[in-house]
Amino acid sequence: MIRKIRLEKFGKFEKKEFECGKITLFFGKNESGKTTIFDAILIGLTNISKTSHIGKQLARYGKYSKDDVVIE
Repeated sequence: MIRKIRLEKFGKFEKKEFECGKITLFFGKNESGKTTIFDAILIGLTNISKTSHIGKQLARYGKYSKDDVVIE
């Protein structure tokens, strides 16, 4: 279970931490960062190649690394 998501200079989040429970709901207006959170989870839990199809789509975040995303 994911208990915490910590983002450092990732997307629109400069330094942000999200606490998660058994059920966590992300909601908000358009462009509020919901997709950014899910992309961060994808990066944090996988080893996506930056040259893969998905890796190229994630290039919109600039130079990102797994160090920018901490999943606990």
